[in-house]
Amino acid sequence: MAYRKTYRTQVPLEPGTDPDVALWFARESFERTASMDSLTIVEFRSQPLDWRDLPPKAEKQLGRKLSEFEWVEYIGIGERAEII
Repeated sequence: MAYRKTYRTQVPLEPGTDPDVALWFARESFERTASMDSLTIVEFRSQPLDWRDLPPKAEKQLGRKLSEFEWVEYIGIGERAEII
């Protein structure tokens, strides 16, 4: 089995943000990060998050209530590219 690494991030989206655009930006970011690790993203998904599942310190860092955002978690799996 090839080397694999999981990438994940939790992102606050302002209400009205186009989720498809946010997904595209997240995928691009994951692909660039994996590339720096000499990996290729082979799996990518997103899932909604309930703001109550986030740590309270996130509210302090944002300076706004967590409930004011739509939260999404992006998860990608990077794998060493197979040499043909």
